[in-house]
Amino acid sequence: MKRKRNHVEPRPRAMRVDAAALAGAFYEASDLAMEGHPEASRELLHRLLARPLAEEQDEEQDEEPSLPTPRIVLSSMRNLLAELCVDDMLADATRAAAHRRRAVVHAEVALDLWPENSSAALTLAQLLREAGELRPALALYKDVATRKVAFPSVTDAKGEESGD
Repeated sequence: MKRKRNHVEPRPRAMRVDAAALAGAFYEASDLAMEGHPEASRELLHRLLARPLAEEQDEEQDEEPSLPTPRIVLSSMRNLLAELCVDDMLADATRAAAHRRRAVVHAEVALDLWPENSSAALTLAQLLREAGELRPALALYKDVATRKVAFPSVTDAKGEESGD
């Protein structure tokens, strides 16, 4: 007797992504959100996040060292989605709980991708605090407050460093 095989959807192959293109898409999504087009921003972000990246992607970033790694950009994309969900939560009281849950998930994924993402940590801390989960919120606030921040040197047009 032949056994039936369960149909299994093939997993999409992990793809290599050009770091500059990924960063450019994130900046485009950010601009769309700031210009009052949150749905277009959300669609662009979801389209980009639906494609799995090759695991070794971050380790081989020699082409442009000034660009953030793909993992950092993906984390930033997730945090932008969390912030869009927070906006939805504030604008749509009837579905606020669902928007809040999505915001928390996006912020958590952002931190999984890049644990040093202070923006995502603050987004999640705020959501947890508002939900009454004070201990984890305070732990996130403390973590962000105790981080050392490296300030890049600012060079003016003449090539001289500025202390401002």
